[in-house]
Amino acid sequence: MVKLKKYYFLICLFILVSSCDSDNTYLSNNCIDLKHKSSFDLKQELFEISVQDTLPTEYQKIQIVEDKYLIGRFKNQYNLDIYSLQNKQFIKRINIDKNLVPNFASFYVHSLDSIFITQDPNSITLINNEGVIINKWKLDNAPINWKVSEDTNVPLYYFDNDRENINFFDKISGNLHLTLTNTDIYYFSNRENFKLHHVFNINQRKWLNSYGKIDSAYSNFSRMSKQYLPFQSHPFCYVKGDSSYIGYPMSHLVFIFNNKNGKLIDSKCVSSNFIEKILPPIAYDADHQTEMGFLITSPYYGSIHFHKKLGLFSRIAIHQQNETLPDGKLNKISNKTVSAILFDKNLNKVDELLLDKNSHFSTFGDPNSMFISYPMSDGFIGTKKDKFVDSESTFRHSIYFKITKK
Repeated sequence: MVKLKKYYFLICLFILVSSCDSDNTYLSNNCIDLKHKSSFDLKQELFEISVQDTLPTEYQKIQIVEDKYLIGRFKNQYNLDIYSLQNKQFIKRINIDKNLVPNFASFYVHSLDSIFITQDPNSITLINNEGVIINKWKLDNAPINWKVSEDTNVPLYYFDNDRENINFFDKISGNLHLTLTNTDIYYFSNRENFKLHHVFNINQRKWLNSYGKIDSAYSNFSRMSKQYLPFQSHPFCYVKGDSSYIGYPMSHLVFIFNNKNGKLIDSKCVSSNFIEKILPPIAYDADHQTEMGFLITSPYYGSIHFHKKLGLFSRIAIHQQNETLPDGKLNKISNKTVSAILFDKNLNKVDELLLDKNSHFSTFGDPNSMFISYPMSDGFIGTKKDKFVDSESTFRHSIYFKITKK
């Protein structure tokens, strides 16, 4: 009888482990192809921008417009600085009235004369290049069920400082494509039903459509038990025509949705050959040291963009590394190696370009949060690491990574 009970226990344990493994199948990268021959090169070009003593040399949020202009916001200040990439010089500063545009979260430049300012928790203001307000919208009725239980609603912010919330604006239709912030996603037991991507028409002042899904990496765990770090749960989205290309930091997949009818068109593994496996999430109540260790070691995927001259999309991949260096000292996030995955409109991987670990390539944006690339039509604008900065007046965003056909 004792042997029978022991045998029964082992069977139950085997089933439990097997079911856990099946739930975590998304962690493994089953699309590694080491036989593929590279057909593109990544060339590094340095350029100098003249910076006045009163101007910042590095910005926390940047957007490149038409390969001509670099627009940056320094920390949480209420102004935007515009630089000419062609003339390599500062053009002007747009000052934004804090009283008229409070709670400045982030910005999206449609053109130099049409700049959208997102404000937490749920407002958007349109300004021109003089900082004059053109229009305002309050988006306080997003078509999402924020109810945690029958009695509780969690007050979620639509926008914040660290994430890309506006993906695209169509001036003809007036459609504004948004990705809402999902920082508190782990409160919800029905999170797999959430649609965080939305179309809001600024002329009709109403929501038109919702699409997308929460990836399995974020929906396989019980409420408030396991989580990825907040910035690792926010999806990247690139809108091209009627299609939205969506990828999550902790997922090998990229999804294509029709943003008019909300239907899923396709999803494929668009993954890095340098990421064998995504790490499982950490405990929801993990301490700061555990979170930092996870941030230092964990691989994940970054921004998705389209490069017009190449006719290809790119997806940034940040690779896994050890928590400590050979000498026992704590490793740095900025020491991670990075690659750029190139893929076509049908999610077919075309190439992957490894960025030199010992060069400036490794830093795409703020190394303390998410690696963000600033796209050009045939490459990226990158940021110099501290050890490569010549002086305090050196403009950091001065590396051009040009992708060329072999």
